[in-house]
Amino acid sequence: MPHDTTPHNPKWHLSHCLSLRHVSPFSWPSSPSLFVSTREHKCGLWRRLNLQRLKSQKTQRSRALSQNIREPVVIDATLALQQFSILALLLARGEQESTSFVPCFLKQSMGGGGASRLGLPRLMAAAFVLFALCGVGVHGRSHIHKKPHGGGRHRGGGTVVSSPAVPPADEQTKPPPAGIVPSDPAIPAEPEQCVFDVRAFGAVGDGATDDTEAFRAAWRAACAVDSAVILVPSDGSFTITTTTFAGPCKPGLIFQVDGVLMPPNGPDCWPPSDNRRQWLVFSNLNGLTLRGAGTIEGNGEDWWNLPCKPHRVGPNGSTLRGPCDSPTLVRFFMSQNLVVEGLRVENSPEFHFRFDGCSDVRVDGLSIRSPANSPNTDGIHVENTERVAIYNSMISNGDDCISIGTGSYDVDIQNVTCGPGHGIR
Repeated sequence: MPHDTTPHNPKWHLSHCLSLRHVSPFSWPSSPSLFVSTREHKCGLWRRLNLQRLKSQKTQRSRALSQNIREPVVIDATLALQQFSILALLLARGEQESTSFVPCFLKQSMGGGGASRLGLPRLMAAAFVLFALCGVGVHGRSHIHKKPHGGGRHRGGGTVVSSPAVPPADEQTKPPPAGIVPSDPAIPAEPEQCVFDVRAFGAVGDGATDDTEAFRAAWRAACAVDSAVILVPSDGSFTITTTTFAGPCKPGLIFQVDGVLMPPNGPDCWPPSDNRRQWLVFSNLNGLTLRGAGTIEGNGEDWWNLPCKPHRVGPNGSTLRGPCDSPTLVRFFMSQNLVVEGLRVENSPEFHFRFDGCSDVRVDGLSIRSPANSPNTDGIHVENTERVAIYNSMISNGDDCISIGTGSYDVDIQNVTCGPGHGIR
């Protein structure tokens, strides 16, 4: 028989020598011949019996600790009898056939002569001694648990701070209730976002109603909350007049355009009191994100046909007289850490986007479109702005795709499709 190299486990005194299988801890074979010697199933029954005994003792110890009572000596009679009977049958089997079932330290004490040298009575006595040694561990010792000190001062004058109560062991290992997944403390959770749907503030979204006041109310509410989202829902077309969304605001603010957002249709519908040089202005903000899967529609056709526009020339080659101011569609002013991404922006009366006095700007994944003959419809204009990244966008318009004005530097442009238009300059 080859030597068993399995490392000794002190918790199981028979782990090297007992080879059992097909034995239930709740049933007993009628004959020792039912024990089959295989190295693949060593000490399985013995381990199970000891596990049951230790688990029973641990539960009773925990209960005693939680109740501050004297811990009794616990011996499970059924388990003890089963363990003793196993040893008896094993030793009897070893007497009849071999010493393969005899514990290793007993075989060593036999001097290599096997069970026949000791005789069954001695083996039975050794089994009883083995049971006495292994059946009751240190967990069965009896001792008194003193009641916890009530705090306050000792006679010596020192202040004692009592430690928090520790729940019993069975409660510490209690699994969470069904349906609740414990969170990983090593991974911080993302801040919960609070969504401000403009419809909740009175916006109609039918394309004709003036929803300006609803948007302004939603902005005021969201600006005061961390990680807020102003939502323009995908199933509406919202018309608003000239509006300035001013900060400072709480960090993490997102303006999410999933529907259609547009100004009044042309100069004749523009309120007389409104500024005609700009439509939406985001001012004095830090960390704003303007994004979405929707469209910002400029309704710029009537603006392009004003008499002063370059294509409206008179008989002598000069432009015609008349009003000439046209609004920039979206302007960012004196703001930092801006992100503009994913939107479709089209038909602006003049510049589609303008960044003035800003820093740390990222533009990504935009689609900007207006007719090739639309005047002054620059796609993106930056002025007095630093650290600008414009990536992965398509710009098709009637003027510069990207224009870089005075006072701007550190402008990075990559993977931008331009045309028709006047290029990047």
